[in-house]
Amino acid sequence: MKSFIKQFLTKKLKDIDIESIEQILRPYKYNQLNIFDTLPTATYNSEARQVLLNPFYRFEQFPTEGTCSELMQSAYRSIRDKHPNYYIYRCSGNDPEYFFENETNHCFLVVSTEDILDGKDDTQDEKDIEKIISQNALLVDPSFKLLKYLPKSEYKIKRISNDNCTFYHSTATLIERNQGVPLAIDSKKRLLALMPYFGEEFSFQIGLQPALGMCWLYEITNPFFQKSFAEKDKPLLEKLKKIENIPKIKTSELLVREETIER
Repeated sequence: MKSFIKQFLTKKLKDIDIESIEQILRPYKYNQLNIFDTLPTATYNSEARQVLLNPFYRFEQFPTEGTCSELMQSAYRSIRDKHPNYYIYRCSGNDPEYFFENETNHCFLVVSTEDILDGKDDTQDEKDIEKIISQNALLVDPSFKLLKYLPKSEYKIKRISNDNCTFYHSTATLIERNQGVPLAIDSKKRLLALMPYFGEEFSFQIGLQPALGMCWLYEITNPFFQKSFAEKDKPLLEKLKKIENIPKIKTSELLVREETIER
């Protein structure tokens, strides 16, 4: 099946080196469990339903493990350095399996040998994007190591930017009302997420979402939740148990993520 897909891509996108991009993505791993190695501090505002986790993001130029935004940036640089003649666009939007709800967001790339933005640097315009997704281009999802023909990818683009746009980053992540942060995908292809819980006492739960399914919330101590993990995922579960050790600071101030680093 993979061979057929590769043949299809090679035929449709003759001027793009599919094999080279596959090699770049090969070592990538969608995983943010490193936050449990050096626990971030959770500053929370119960009234506003906000949580600021800091530190959360790495500051590596070419990480092979991390969040969708970190892997997107890493793949963007690697493809740009190896193929300077390609047009490489950074995108935010939805994928068809995990981040398919409109309020969710996922980061990925689009690669082309022509300027599919028609001279623009950036767009969120629906008419522009409708035209863009019909173009002869390659969708590259570094998180899931997927290469797809853009018009048939079923990905939704909300925003697309070329290399003239500046991207700002922070060590922190801000979790707003009713949101969470993805952590990893286990061997059963279930997305695991860190979800704030504003009960009588503030705490964290784990969101568990199968592909194309709903996200279910569990206390980390829930026996059913723990027994649902495959044997090979037990080290992952042991890391997740550290959520109970995350330091917490309560505040009445509205939380803002400071973006001070540009890359």
